[in-house]
Amino acid sequence: MLKVLICDDEMSICRLIVRLIRWEELGLTLIGTAHNGRDALELIVNKVPDIVLTDIRMPIYSGIELAGKAKQLGINARFIVISGYDNFVYARDALKASVSDYLLKPINARELNDTLRRVVERIRRDREQRSKVDSMENLLQHMSSLERDIFMKNVILGNAAAYSPSMLKACGLDFSRNCYGTFTVAFDTPEDGSAGQRNILEQMVDKLCQSLLTEDYPCMSELLLSHSACRIYGVFNYQDVQNAVVSNYLGDIYYACRRLCPMLPELHVTLAVGADVRTPAELSASMQTSSYALHCRANLGTDRIIFYSDLPESLCHRPRMDNAAVSRLRSCLDLCDEEALGTVIKSLFNEDRPGGSVSWYQLANELLDFIRKEVSDAHPSGAETEDWRTLYDNTCSALESAWTPEQLCTALLNYCKAVMEPKSRPSAPQSEQAIELAKKYIAENYAGECSLRDVASYAHLSPNYLSSVFKKKVGMSMNSYIAVVRINEAKLLLKNTAEGIYDIGERVGYKDPKHFRKVFKENVGISPAKYRSLYQ
Repeated sequence: MLKVLICDDEMSICRLIVRLIRWEELGLTLIGTAHNGRDALELIVNKVPDIVLTDIRMPIYSGIELAGKAKQLGINARFIVISGYDNFVYARDALKASVSDYLLKPINARELNDTLRRVVERIRRDREQRSKVDSMENLLQHMSSLERDIFMKNVILGNAAAYSPSMLKACGLDFSRNCYGTFTVAFDTPEDGSAGQRNILEQMVDKLCQSLLTEDYPCMSELLLSHSACRIYGVFNYQDVQNAVVSNYLGDIYYACRRLCPMLPELHVTLAVGADVRTPAELSASMQTSSYALHCRANLGTDRIIFYSDLPESLCHRPRMDNAAVSRLRSCLDLCDEEALGTVIKSLFNEDRPGGSVSWYQLANELLDFIRKEVSDAHPSGAETEDWRTLYDNTCSALESAWTPEQLCTALLNYCKAVMEPKSRPSAPQSEQAIELAKKYIAENYAGECSLRDVASYAHLSPNYLSSVFKKKVGMSMNSYIAVVRINEAKLLLKNTAEGIYDIGERVGYKDPKHFRKVFKENVGISPAKYRSLYQ
């Protein structure tokens, strides 16, 4: 309903107008009447009418003055001036004051309602147009933001060279200064941290990115951020003479990230800064050096800023294993001697060796590639199966996330253990039995953490092998299966109990209500509340 204010110094005229207007038919509602310009202006400010019917001559402010003052205050009401003076000067002044229409006394009911109908149509037409403009502006803003996000992803993936200056301009990027830099922030937590803690951290990182983008960094013409899991990726553009200032601002960003540490126990933060480059096309190369500097935290420690340009030369080259180490590793793999293999690998990460003499991350990757080749040569038919490719990819991810030599070592040992299993893997009946044991454990423990490691221990298999065979036999990953078990139980509770939705979510293993709603909707297609309403 559109709001109408009636203003006339004669009360009888106000009452007449009220009686003549076809309120319901026109979709109008009366918000008040006024008998002088001051009271009318007060009502306009407080109630913001859509249409004002006003006499041209009133005490304090005339109808034309009233329209002018409303316009000055930014109130976009439509004014219809009513007067007993058929005078062109008045009409002209009314039009200058942005008056929508002009009526003469005595008031004719048909003319009054026809005039109101025209004004109503104009208002609705203008609002539709304004809505279209707003939608278009929002769309353009969203597209610009989306293009910037895509650009950042391409920088991270190594595809920044494909962007031309015109494409960057279309993304709304102001790369007006002559130097470009990148950084990566890692938020490292203990491996045994709960999924709930990780979820909280990811939400905090998202909020942190938003707050960093609102900060004012005058030395940078652009600061672009992207985040994935527990990492933040940044791109910035600056003038090369401002190196010292930029370093200070990077320090500000680091300490902003560090402010999360008191909120989460045992959280470690490292900011790694890549090499400076001179063109946007080189940003991907800079991001690679940023990522490499981050890997060096396994050598240098966490909770610091690491500049790629400050790394010792020894950390910037991939090490080579000596022949003796190669021979020992090959022998252990041939004999499937897990214990001896662990001893050899640990010896290569000798704590007595100076941390700056070799990149632990690069050493781990060298070992992984060697072991993979040895396994491939020994088992040419099985080494390239989907299961083993997945195992290799998962190990690469584990190395990527590792932030201590011990974690790198553990990831390698888990890989070795898994690839040596084919010679002693369970038979098909034993595999079926192991899967049934896994299902039994999940059915009894779904409300808790129910980790892959715990399930594998109960089924007497390695986590990697159980994960692989479970997906092959059951048709879904173990995490997906656990989610199905939890959601099925939640459905029963929603149907048959009056227990609160949040309580049900926690009861089936989801401590975060938002995560419970998300997983439930992904599996069922509707929210828990909607599902419950179907059975009430």
